Amino acid sequence: MTEDLRNVPTARLRELAHQAFDPLWEAMPWYRQRKFRGVCYAWLAERLSLREPKAHISVMQPHELRDAIRVCSYATPHEIETWAKARAKAKRNAR
Repeated sequence: MTEDLRNVPTARLRELAHQAFDPLWEAMPWYRQRKFRGVCYAWLAERLSLREPKAHISVMQPHELRDAIRVCSYATPHEIETWAKARAKAKRNAR
């Protein structure tokens, strides 16, 4: 991304965040997209140290949007799927 994000209006930051985030869950087959979208938001919350309700692009502050753009720009669906499997395994083992 070549755009300097320091002085970008919040609405534009939200657009850029969606451009970086949406391909992560849209890469899944259509029948897995809805569930995987939630997994992606959980992954993003953890990466940004936010509670999951605060990790949605629509409620993020500008500094959080800039961080989300940076994190999502370098992520892959495979990375997130691997994270989700490890998270699920850790939850099962914690019982």
